[in-house]
Amino acid sequence: MCLRIVEPTDQQYIMQSSDNMSSDLIDQLPSLNVGQAIIVGRSIKLPAIVQIEKFNGKLGGADPNIVKEWKDAIREMKEEENIARDVMAM
Repeated sequence: MCLRIVEPTDQQYIMQSSDNMSSDLIDQLPSLNVGQAIIVGRSIKLPAIVQIEKFNGKLGGADPNIVKEWKDAIREMKEEENIARDVMAM
């Protein structure tokens, strides 16, 4: 599956790495609109240009906020230490 690619060296890399991408399909990559893709491969009999709908859900895969994660972990450790201290004082 390839989205719009305008850089000629990137197009050549795709053509070399895929047995199913012809030069005709590579020539169409720069003219694809937002959300359009060319699909080729063993799972599809003929190459197809498809429109991918915008995803309206929550996007994942973002980098974590490390500083926030560290602060939260330290806060949790302090809370656990306080609880342990209170239990030991009973």
